[in-house]
Amino acid sequence: SQALRDEVAAGLSPDLDASGAAYGVQVGYNHQFASGFVLGAELDWSKLDIDETRITGPIATTAFPALTYDYGNAIELDDKLALKGRIGWASGSHLFSLSVGWVQVDAQAFAGIVSNGNYLKAGGRSQTLEGTEIGVAYEYDFGNQWSLRGEWLMADVDSINFDTEYLPGSSFTSPAYSESVRQNADFETFRLALNYRF
Repeated sequence: SQALRDEVAAGLSPDLDASGAAYGVQVGYNHQFASGFVLGAELDWSKLDIDETRITGPIATTAFPALTYDYGNAIELDDKLALKGRIGWASGSHLFSLSVGWVQVDAQAFAGIVSNGNYLKAGGRSQTLEGTEIGVAYEYDFGNQWSLRGEWLMADVDSINFDTEYLPGSSFTSPAYSESVRQNADFETFRLALNYRF
């Protein structure tokens, strides 16, 4: 029924709280004016190990109380590339800055549904997502061409959209329909960067 289909589709979670670690490299250019005002640009690549898998259920349905469903969602974020402009203010060994620019990240998402009535559905997609990344940073200059930066970054990227399909062995294949999944892939990172200035 339409009511059961909508209830099953609503059980999939579009918002996962993925977490993990990352490492990478960055290159950039900063120009400091006599006033202490800083302008710059930066290109960075990161290898992300950020993922989450969530399984919920069994959940009884309102449309047919005898039916229970288990839901599974997963997302994984991998290579990230970002190109950003930077503005800041330097005072002595201290630099405070803001950055904003373009970001892309390789992402994979999956969703699955299993019921006690042998209803089996799954779907997924791998996609390179694009969006905007903003950051706030503090950097300390050791005075010997080396500096250490702590930076918080927030990436607002496109969502991954895909449909589920019946799996082999599913007892229910009629009427044929798919659950549409819209998986959010926004993420935040905090990183420490050791920089060498030429």
